[in-house]
Amino acid sequence: MGKSIRSKVMKRYRTVKRQHIAATTDLDRLKAANQKCQMIAAGHQLEIKPTVNAFRYPNQIDAEIPRVIVAKSTDFRSEALPNAGYAVCRNQRKNKKSGSTVVLSTAGEESMDM
Repeated sequence: MGKSIRSKVMKRYRTVKRQHIAATTDLDRLKAANQKCQMIAAGHQLEIKPTVNAFRYPNQIDAEIPRVIVAKSTDFRSEALPNAGYAVCRNQRKNKKSGSTVVLSTAGEESMDM
């Protein structure tokens, strides 16, 4: 129980994971794209030449042997995600407007007046 797509706790875990990815992986990618856009806006020409495979074309001077870069996987354990501790059952997150506390306080005052 509690593992459906509508589960509050699992929704919170997905949100924490999405925020972690946005803060780590997407941030670097967006910074590189922004730097390229700034250079183009400044008037620089970016020459992107595709590298030639040295196995297929061994006689070309600019041919390179393709390298495999092993990417580090993202750690989704709860110790690595700082906000994952707030995604537990029976945990109420505070709203920015704090409207829920106002409703509770007014309900208590009405019950005392009666």
